[in-house]
Amino acid sequence: ILLEGFELARVAEEKYRKLRTTTREYRKLRTATRDTHLEWTTLE
Repeated sequence: ILLEGFELARVAEEKYRKLRTTTREYRKLRTATRDTHLEWTTLE
């Protein structure tokens, strides 16, 4: 049972790390999109 709990914790941590990475990537992408939008607006 102890081993099972440890395995669950490890999987949960892995999922959390993936989620955090995804969120960070999304924020980076959103910032890049906003910057591009600003560039386009100033070009017009």
